[in-house]
Amino acid sequence: MIKDWYVIIKKQIRLFNLKKDNRPVIFLLCVVVSSILWLVSVLGKSYEVEVGIPIRYTNLPKDKVLVNEPPHKINVMLKSYGFTLLRHKIQLTINPINFNVKQFTLNMMDDVNRNEFSLNLNQYLPQISKQVSSEITLLKISPEIINFKFDQIVSAKKKVKHNFKLEFDTHYFLSDSISFDPDSITVSGPKSIIDSICCVETRQLVFNNINATVNKKNIKLQEIEQVQFDRKKIATNIPVSLYTEYNAEISIEKINVPDSVNMIILPPKVKVKCLVPVEKYANINNTSFIFSVNFEQLNSQNKKYTVNAVRVPQYIKSLNYTPLEVDYLLQKK
Repeated sequence: MIKDWYVIIKKQIRLFNLKKDNRPVIFLLCVVVSSILWLVSVLGKSYEVEVGIPIRYTNLPKDKVLVNEPPHKINVMLKSYGFTLLRHKIQLTINPINFNVKQFTLNMMDDVNRNEFSLNLNQYLPQISKQVSSEITLLKISPEIINFKFDQIVSAKKKVKHNFKLEFDTHYFLSDSISFDPDSITVSGPKSIIDSICCVETRQLVFNNINATVNKKNIKLQEIEQVQFDRKKIATNIPVSLYTEYNAEISIEKINVPDSVNMIILPPKVKVKCLVPVEKYANINNTSFIFSVNFEQLNSQNKKYTVNAVRVPQYIKSLNYTPLEVDYLLQKK
């Protein structure tokens, strides 16, 4: 490979016929020297240039959180000799300026009663200049004003709420409320965000063909931006029971009937149908239910009384009863 290049260069030299005429070489030398002298002359002059410099904010208040986004880059007008600017320009566009907020502002942002600050960067030209170069003068910074908006960091207890999709096997149902261990967690973050959180949800989980109580550990919680949890996983209990049908006829009670009136309702009983957990079937009977009509709440449209389910067991499912309305007869005593 080297040999091939040597042959090519040798051929080019022969074209100039340097032994007979060396004017091309002299001309080329003059061009190179004059270019160097011109470049030295140009770079020796003073110039003003604008450069975009990354900026990094450090040493922010520890008990506050920044909720707005200050600029990540500032435009700086620099003045110096061409050589100096050429040497620093690439470095300035890559290496960020460190804006030590606490040091530059003399701890002004630590004031707990202030959450908004506006800083004029022109006041901090000396500190910024030290990080750029002592050979360069900073003339102007844009933007001149940087706004900081903070919020207090607070902590609070929040209830855990499930985000489960439950699909049960035939005749199996949720027999009680879903519980968690722990049922609440401590969350920390900006006060405005913490105050808006009503609960912390689990990540979405799907349970298919459930036919027994589910106990599951390491349930992950749904993350919330800018909010920290004291734990990221919890345990859950999903109580499930096999249900069977329960049927009964239950007398309808009459309430708020004046002593001077004898009220007769037709029919006097409701037929009840519902689903009951197998393990609680022996405990349920007619006294577990109360259905009633209220003398003072006559339906004015169809002149009938609505039957109200006043008391039913919490553990039953799919309650149906008929009739929903009854006719009546009133007799004076």
